[in-house]
Amino acid sequence: KKIYSMAIEEGERIGAWEERRREGVFEEGAGVGVGKKPQTLYIQVDGTAVNDREERDWMECKVGASFSRRVKVSKGRVWLADKRTYAGVESHESFGEKFFLDCAGQGVMEAERVIFISDGAKWIRKLKEDYFPGALGVLDIWHLERELRFALGAEREALVAALKGLALEGQGREIAEWLVRESRRCPDSRQAMKILETAGYVMSNLDWIENIPKADG
Repeated sequence: KKIYSMAIEEGERIGAWEERRREGVFEEGAGVGVGKKPQTLYIQVDGTAVNDREERDWMECKVGASFSRRVKVSKGRVWLADKRTYAGVESHESFGEKFFLDCAGQGVMEAERVIFISDGAKWIRKLKEDYFPGALGVLDIWHLERELRFALGAEREALVAALKGLALEGQGREIAEWLVRESRRCPDSRQAMKILETAGYVMSNLDWIENIPKADG
């Protein structure tokens, strides 16, 4: 248990430093340091479930990453050379403030362009508007593809690929309309409901789907 104890001790030190930095800026009015000046800064935010062994329950860990340098290392492989990640089991407000300060060091306030990518969850959209209002909101294509595959079934891979192609062109409304029609044709009521729910997910993120082609490059 020595390594476990060391990790807990170091984690507490880092957590205390993060909290002091947050209080200094958002409660005491300290200035935010100027970071580098990237041409484009990419920001990604997501939430994931973590098992709390002591409480025997699940808790949400919020995760954010930022990077500006993508280096191609081989076919299909890209190295995010300056990637920074922040994660915490905490309130949306606390996470947002600490993650914003992390991004400030990455040059979010000096960047020519900021692209904010996520699955479109309500709390993430609010975080984006609160801390990164000038960023271009983009729906993560991987999450959309997962939702489509869950609703339509893995056996309809060609159709999922076609709808993904529409998303890459920013045609979210066309995807939603197709899903609604498909739900009406579906003989299985349970699957039809899944398809309708996915159509609702698409409609609630139309603006971010339209931005997908704008984020290219």
